[in-house]
Amino acid sequence: MKFTPKSLQLKFLFLLVPCMCVALTAAYVYASYNHHQDFTTLSKHKRNSLEIYPVIFAEPLWNFNQPLIRNIAQSLLLDTDIIKVEVFDEGMHNLINLSSKNSASSDIAFIFEAPITYKNAHIQQLTGYLKVTVSNVSLQQDLTRALYENLVAMTVLFVMVFISIYSLFYRFISLPVSKLLLAINDNVEQHNFKQVQINDSSEIGDIITAFNHMQSTLERTYHDLKVSESRFRELYNNTPALMFLIDENCTILNASAYFCQHLGYDSADVIGKNISFFSSDPDAKTQCNTFKNTLQLTGNLQQRPFQLQNKQGRSLDTLLDAVSQDNSLCSLAVLTDVTKLKQAHTEIYYQASFDQLSGLPNRNSLLTHLNLLMNDDQIPFGLIFIDLDRFKAVNDIFGHTLGDQLIKVVGQRMSTLLRKSDLLARIGGDEFAIVTTADTGKLQFICQRILGALNQPFHLAESKINVSASFGIAIYPNNASTPEQLIQKADRAMYRAKEDGRQRYNFYTPDQEAHFIEQTSIELLLQNCLDDNLLVIYYQPIICLKTGKIIGTEALLRMIDYDNNLISPDQFISLAEETGAIVNIGNWCIHNACKQLAQWRETINRDMVLSINVSSRQLQSIHFLKQLNDSIAAWDIDPSKLIIEITESLLMHDNHTNKEVLQSIDKLGCKIAIDDFGTGFSSLSYLMKFPIKILKIDRSFIRDCQTNPANKALIGGILSLSQNLSLEVIAEGIETTDQFDFILQSNCELAQGFLFSKPMDADLLTSRWEELEQACITEFMQSEHAYP
Repeated sequence: MKFTPKSLQLKFLFLLVPCMCVALTAAYVYASYNHHQDFTTLSKHKRNSLEIYPVIFAEPLWNFNQPLIRNIAQSLLLDTDIIKVEVFDEGMHNLINLSSKNSASSDIAFIFEAPITYKNAHIQQLTGYLKVTVSNVSLQQDLTRALYENLVAMTVLFVMVFISIYSLFYRFISLPVSKLLLAINDNVEQHNFKQVQINDSSEIGDIITAFNHMQSTLERTYHDLKVSESRFRELYNNTPALMFLIDENCTILNASAYFCQHLGYDSADVIGKNISFFSSDPDAKTQCNTFKNTLQLTGNLQQRPFQLQNKQGRSLDTLLDAVSQDNSLCSLAVLTDVTKLKQAHTEIYYQASFDQLSGLPNRNSLLTHLNLLMNDDQIPFGLIFIDLDRFKAVNDIFGHTLGDQLIKVVGQRMSTLLRKSDLLARIGGDEFAIVTTADTGKLQFICQRILGALNQPFHLAESKINVSASFGIAIYPNNASTPEQLIQKADRAMYRAKEDGRQRYNFYTPDQEAHFIEQTSIELLLQNCLDDNLLVIYYQPIICLKTGKIIGTEALLRMIDYDNNLISPDQFISLAEETGAIVNIGNWCIHNACKQLAQWRETINRDMVLSINVSSRQLQSIHFLKQLNDSIAAWDIDPSKLIIEITESLLMHDNHTNKEVLQSIDKLGCKIAIDDFGTGFSSLSYLMKFPIKILKIDRSFIRDCQTNPANKALIGGILSLSQNLSLEVIAEGIETTDQFDFILQSNCELAQGFLFSKPMDADLLTSRWEELEQACITEFMQSEHAYP
């Protein structure tokens, strides 16, 4: 049992012992008082007991019986309390004087004196006096012994009571409180939330029950706090944010593991340093003072830019947030590394403002630049809208990868021809725009320079590609008042340049609006032509010049509007190629032309050839061969009766894809013809590389064959070459008898043209078949150059 100055047991002893001493003293006083009372009482009893002796001594004294008087006196001395007995006669003469052995050392308690009177029936006579000296020795001894016994008993009783009280106190108060205190100390020192095991229904028991409940609650709370602290510490150390604690002077008190790891420092190198120590900004200390003042005034910092520097010396762009509690000497701070975010913003800005392929400014940058120029005191400037001619054919023939490379080098070549103050932007696909403050003359000069530069071939991936472009020019503020309007006007001027023959520039004029509306309406018709049955196929007979008979037809695509007005191919074919609609339209044409060929096989009972024009874009589509096969199979067409006409320009793009497609067509059994042969720039060597079977001489050579010796010689050369290469030749555009005679004279075997028949729909051609064929034979028979 341990006593301390603050021990509850010691305090209880300090309280109990004095109380017990006071009680014991009071008991002693009370016992002494009782002793005195007992002494008085016993003395009184003793005196009362002596009062009988005067009567006893009366008769012996009356009779002067000396021995009896002595015997009675000696009997009194038998009482240890009586130390002396004296008997006197009536004259006060001492008759008896007896003393006990202890008379000399005994204290006299009292002296009993009484007269001795003799009484009988007749007389009453004083005979003497009795004097008894009573000591307190025996009486005192008895009383003292009794007092001692009482005191011992009381002392023992008090000790037992003390022990009992203390034991009860210890059992019911001190022990529970000690256990309670021990549990509290274990709680404080070791976080051991043990229960106090005591069965007690008193208030102490209620306290312990409440304490045990509190312990359980504290244990759960402590466990939750430990888990929360562990999570918080893990969050604090592992959160990908630079978290740390700073004091009122911006000195780092603690830093998360991620903070140290991100900056490359150990924790010891960080703690105790001012955050300005880790900044590459020369004004970092001034910033820290600003942070300090703001924290003192408002208690928080929000999104404050702060430039950090890691241990390797690399600068990091961060945003500082900090918060401090009221009257707190430290603040929780977080530095968010926004270096990658800023880089991403820069990249996003670049992606939003620059073309990813060419690196040139994009449409957004163009609009921004135009807005700036338009807000600059109405300074006139020009916008040149550039569109590469037939660029989709380049993609179809050479593939998109090579097309992308071409876009890039075209942009680079044009950039070298412009001033630094000019803006060259790529606004999408094969479209570019130039913004310049040059006047009209200089705008023309810029266009001419770029046209000349683009005329130079581009050498990409072992291919030589020729590119041309059409330019549309609009001037601010003459033609438009907003950037969108200016781009729109330049775009319309560019389309007019394309329609005028491509590879040229054109200034915007108001009359181009009507033309643009017309083109837009045609484009809408192209979008709906298949669904609304706006397409129709016209057929022009192909004549055998040996017999004058119709040996086949060429399928010529036409389109009508919603009012049944016929639209010329020159108005919609080029637009269909540019928009990509030519692929579906071309497939429709092949399918329906094959269907018509099958019908003629039944109605006219003759196997004829059918010539179908196929654009380069249609030829390059991935489903072309499948569509061709499906159409042949659907109508049970002999493939050898199909002639697939391609343009001469397609042969110029000597690539593996084109060669594979043409070889597949040849293997299928179809014949391949070059349409408008002689108008392009292809080498005659291509006739050996590709499976060409037929050449179609362009109408432009036929038209001037009588007056232009060069055309006449060219036609002769083509016919001679075709004979040597075993190629068939079809002369197109025969409109006059003279042209017919020339072709016959030149030994050309096949021809077509208005002289024989204009293109017409299938029903009309079917009804007039015999009539037309008879007219051809008649024309043939009348010619002096007819075959024998």
